[in-house]
Amino acid sequence: MTEIPSWVIYAAGLFFVLNSVLFIALIILSFKAYKLLEDLQPRIVRLEAKLQEVIAKVNDVASKVQDRVTNVGGKAQNVAGSLDLVAKGLTGQLERISPYVTAGLTVYRIIAAIRSGRKKRK
Repeated sequence: MTEIPSWVIYAAGLFFVLNSVLFIALIILSFKAYKLLEDLQPRIVRLEAKLQEVIAKVNDVASKVQDRVTNVGGKAQNVAGSLDLVAKGLTGQLERISPYVTAGLTVYRIIAAIRSGRKKRK
């Protein structure tokens, strides 16, 4: 049978020692990470509570803004409706007056034409 070279045994031993050291380092780092997470947990809980308060305030403000927008929209619609009624009323009155205005403008043009004709003759 052939013997195992000594360098293979040394390499395996070195690998075993380095693997054991890295495993112990990994265990230590895991405990430190666990402690860090335990320390951060109360901060996270407080932050979550503050975040819930902010969300509640934002929702409150959003609902108030929506109410105001709805209120302003309703008032604007009422104003537009009132202006529409006023415009319809004025249109009706102007329809009654417009023949008289047209007749007055026509008479004014006729008088102006007669005056300009007299000025040309002189």
